[in-house]
Amino acid sequence: DALDGYNIHTTIDANIQMLAEKTVEEGIQKFDVVNGAFCIVMDPKTCAVLAMVSSPDYDLNDPNSVVDATLQAQLERIKRTGNEEEYAKALSEAQFKQWSSKCLNTEYEPGSPFKPMVVAAGLEEGVIQESDTFGCVGYVDMDGWRIRCSARSGHGTQDLRKAVMNSCNPALIDIGQRLGCGGT
Repeated sequence: DALDGYNIHTTIDANIQMLAEKTVEEGIQKFDVVNGAFCIVMDPKTCAVLAMVSSPDYDLNDPNSVVDATLQAQLERIKRTGNEEEYAKALSEAQFKQWSSKCLNTEYEPGSPFKPMVVAAGLEEGVIQESDTFGCVGYVDMDGWRIRCSARSGHGTQDLRKAVMNSCNPALIDIGQRLGCGGT
């Protein structure tokens, strides 16, 4: 039996949560995201989680149904093949994707939040100057990996200020390599 006197207090702010959900939904539409997205909003002073959104999501009233349009389309393609075993496996995987929180279960590179430190180190060590320019074709091949930039077609030639504003992966990789970091 429950004991009186014990309370649960969350730090989720309903207004911030609503804005985060809307922002994730708009971002998915705008950038044609197919593998889902997530957003965590925290109070920088206390680290309290004010909002947490993970996509794809599921219907709490019908958790076994697949509600994500991309996952539904994938399931429909498999269903048309008539392979019931393959469909059952795909359905299970789709449900798991919806039930899993990208906020909690997905590993990701620190990426953009770390970029200002790379630039600061490059300036301090004298391996770059504010007037330096960097080329970006949209990706860098490095040690067997293709690391893409947010601008798939590339930013072209840009100065350091623009490279930071664009959060340009190829430019920051170049700076890191000048510092002696990274692969070939």
